[in-house]
Amino acid sequence: MILDDVIKLLRWCEIKILLSEHQSNALFKEGEIWWGEVGMRVILNQIKSMDKKRLVKRVGTLDMEAFEKVQDAFWDFYHAS
Repeated sequence: MILDDVIKLLRWCEIKILLSEHQSNALFKEGEIWWGEVGMRVILNQIKSMDKKRLVKRVGTLDMEAFEKVQDAFWDFYHAS
């Protein structure tokens, strides 16, 4: 069990080093949906700021109505935590 955790930690360290060296040219704006690398134990209240180096691929865009629903739900959850 402990060995598994150590292996996972070492693998995450390798990924973290690659991410810190990665130069992203990602241009993003509100309403876009991106695939990102955020780590193993990230919870929503930690997601408030994210370096663009972690953005991997844009996968879609929300229309304004859907974006506002997601934004409202996020803020409701964030303020309830």
